Amino acid sequence: EAIRARSGVLTETAQLYESMTVAENLRFYAELYGVDPGKVDSRIDDLLAQFRLTDKRAAKVGALSTGLKKRAAIAKALIHGPDLLFLDEPTSGLDPEAAREIIDTIKELNGGSATVFVCTHNLAEAEHFCTRFVFLEKGRILESGTLAELEAKYVAEIDLAVDVRQEDRGRLPAGYEYREHNGGVAVRLKGKAAIPGFLRQAASAADVFGARILNSNLEALYFEIRRARP
Repeated sequence: EAIRARSGVLTETAQLYESMTVAENLRFYAELYGVDPGKVDSRIDDLLAQFRLTDKRAAKVGALSTGLKKRAAIAKALIHGPDLLFLDEPTSGLDPEAAREIIDTIKELNGGSATVFVCTHNLAEAEHFCTRFVFLEKGRILESGTLAELEAKYVAEIDLAVDVRQEDRGRLPAGYEYREHNGGVAVRLKGKAAIPGFLRQAASAADVFGARILNSNLEALYFEIRRARP
């Protein structure tokens, strides 16, 4: 009970009463969690403002869009000022615009007093708003750490995509392993420290329009971890 009192939870579905208004839902859960009655009104006002729902306070939850329901559900999870916030697939079923709003909301929460745990299969999104990562499989922890820690452990060599004209490919520095990649080329380098030197050589011989690392994002790291830990 003590842990539950310190925790807020958002499941994949909003779990709000659709026949009640947004404010009524927040008031109901405030009473359920034992929020000081003298502070309930101000707490509701603050959360509605924080999640840009003030103009929806009297709207029935059933009439809200999926994105607005998610925002209202996060507000509900925070009504009692928890220390821990658990979000399960917070952007599931949302269009890109609504998903972006939820991601921005999570980023704002990261700077607050609550520790936020996010369960998601969307690694590209998680990379933008999480600071530490835990990979689970059938209840077993495969690996954990910050992005930098995981890179240091699992990325020995860098695959760098280089945007150059097709006619300039033959002018790229010799002694490297190249392959085709999305109309440009990718080159294998021995760690991030080798990138500046390679790009200086490449730019002195050809027009380089851009470059990006292919195998140090969270999704690439996940597959590296799976290969290393069968």
